[in-house]
Amino acid sequence: FIVIGAKNSSNSIRLVEVANQYKAKKSMLLESNKNFDISLLEKVKSVGITASASAPEKLVLDLIKNIKETYDIKLHQNVYQKENVHFNIPNQLRSIN
Repeated sequence: FIVIGAKNSSNSIRLVEVANQYKAKKSMLLESNKNFDISLLEKVKSVGITASASAPEKLVLDLIKNIKETYDIKLHQNVYQKENVHFNIPNQLRSIN
């Protein structure tokens, strides 16, 4: 199981812990696709990939692209309801122009 996120992110660290709790054979925190050793997937039949809340989706897509370049994969993507929540900046924090 691969979690994409920052090593100092409590959200990222927690996602790795949850993967371990749910018996992932191996789980890792990956900050960048550049640091990923593709040979780790050599004998793996399935891989879960997720990202912390602050990780850009592009990092996930880049990792998938990297894996596709080496392995023939079948991608299963769960589709959930897209969140459309926006938080307004409190008045006291807005800059005055």
